[in-house]
Amino acid sequence: MPKPPKHALYLDDMRQAAADIAEYVEGYDYARFKADKKTVDAVLRKFEVVGEASSRIPPEVQVLAPDIDWRGIKSFRNLVAHFYRGVDLEMVWKLIHGPLQDLPQALARLKAAIPR
Repeated sequence: MPKPPKHALYLDDMRQAAADIAEYVEGYDYARFKADKKTVDAVLRKFEVVGEASSRIPPEVQVLAPDIDWRGIKSFRNLVAHFYRGVDLEMVWKLIHGPLQDLPQALARLKAAIPR
């Protein structure tokens, strides 16, 4: 059986990290999230994973999923990694309850569309 391409594994990493974020904040409101340093740290780390893995997806694969904001994902990873003290937690909360919610399904569709 042939090995899956490496980028398929990175898509799995992205999908798992997004699912982890959703799990970490389940039952939270913004005030509780903001006050829970461990959860904030865990969520930010998982956003780094999403962004770093996204940078490993080749452009020819990224174009198969124009609904994914590849550039935005990578830019946010850079913000979290390099300007962690300046990360706006309200923006993080909005990302969690906005674009991040759709990401796992979009990644699953992309993975299914990749020729083996």
